[in-house]
Amino acid sequence: MDQIPILRGHLQDKLGELEKIKTEIEDLENKLRDGVFSLDEREAITAINQDLQKLKPSVDRYLELLRRVEELEGENIVSKYSEQSTQIKQKPKIAKKIENAHQKKKRTEHSIEAKKAEISKKQRTLEDGKAVLAHINELEVHRTEHTDALGSCRETIAAVQSRFTSVKDLIKETEGTLKKYHKKAQSKYILEEVRRWLIDILVPAVSNIERNVLASINKDFNEVFQSTFNTLVESEDISVSITETFSPQVEQEGWGTDVDSLSGGEKTSVALAYRLALNTIVKKQVPTLRSSLLILDEPTDGFSSNQLNKLRDILVGTRCEQIIMVSHEKELEGFVDSICKVEKQNGVSRVIV
Repeated sequence: MDQIPILRGHLQDKLGELEKIKTEIEDLENKLRDGVFSLDEREAITAINQDLQKLKPSVDRYLELLRRVEELEGENIVSKYSEQSTQIKQKPKIAKKIENAHQKKKRTEHSIEAKKAEISKKQRTLEDGKAVLAHINELEVHRTEHTDALGSCRETIAAVQSRFTSVKDLIKETEGTLKKYHKKAQSKYILEEVRRWLIDILVPAVSNIERNVLASINKDFNEVFQSTFNTLVESEDISVSITETFSPQVEQEGWGTDVDSLSGGEKTSVALAYRLALNTIVKKQVPTLRSSLLILDEPTDGFSSNQLNKLRDILVGTRCEQIIMVSHEKELEGFVDSICKVEKQNGVSRVIV
């Protein structure tokens, strides 16, 4: 490409020479028409024209080359050529780089193949891992199911253990109850024996003793009751006695009569005789009774003077250390040791000793 300017200059020179030859030929042709030249000169000129005709293709080619050179100069072919030339100079480097790139490509391809193989291996491993993971998931599901079943079993075991404990406690409680029942049965047997002894032996014996004692007490009670009443009431028409239940009964002229049908003095005599007999029997049957106090409320209501006089002997016969009587009878003041009077003034009671 560096020779283009030289070639162009050379073409310019050749074209100048051709123009110069053309001018000379034209002059020669003019002279030839004018008949100036000789035959030899004409033959020489004809030979030159023939040579020129032969040179015409070369001239046309030169002209075409010149036109192409100008076109190339218009297209800045020099700079492009320089650039291409530079690129061509760099071609070995580029080729080296291409070679390196090819080698790198081969290494990369080998590496890619290795990576592909590794990836394939890892994919297989991954597939195996997926299968293992699926198996693990399946095992996890089974584990969850087994865990749930185990939890259910544990709950069942806990319930059974609780039930067993309850049954065990119930058995222990039942054993304790049986022992109690056994003891109760033994106690019942003993109690039955005791009951039988009490009912068959003791109660009849006690009842017999009680009847004998009560009969004896009733006899003593009746004697004191009749003695006191007969002392207060001297009448052959009326008699009194005590029943088995210690109730007073009255007979008048051989017929049983009610106490309420008696006169006031007679009824008071029955009541006083009964109370004094009761006091005597209680003191006799209860030796530990230390009280010797006898309190009588209106013991002489309806009594005659004769009965009041007999009352003193009767009270002395009770052998009570202290007797308190509440009465409105002034005749009693003659045989008592102390008198306490109760008077009411303005609605207020006062005791006067």
